[in-house]
Amino acid sequence: MITDLPPHKQEMLEKLHRSDEDLHERKVLVVDDDVRNIFALGSVLERHGMSVVTAQTGREAVSILEETPDIAIALMDIMMPRWTATRRFS
Repeated sequence: MITDLPPHKQEMLEKLHRSDEDLHERKVLVVDDDVRNIFALGSVLERHGMSVVTAQTGREAVSILEETPDIAIALMDIMMPRWTATRRFS
C-alpha cells in the first residue's frame, strides 16, 4: 500500500498521479517476450509523452541498455524464460 511507503516515496507517487511532466520526453525500455504486452504498454506510455524502446529478450535488453545511455527506466516482464538482463544489472 502507498501508506506503507516512506513519505518522500508517497510524495513522488502523488506527483506522478497529478502530472505527466516527469514522464514527458523520457525514454523507457519495455522488455517482454509477448509482443501484445509490448504494444499495450508502449501505447499507454507513448500517450503520456514517453519515447518507447522495446526488447523481446534479456540479452537484447542488455545490449540496448549498454548502447542507449539516456534510457530513464526499464520495465521488464519478470516471467520471461531467461533472466539475463535481471541478473546482469542486479
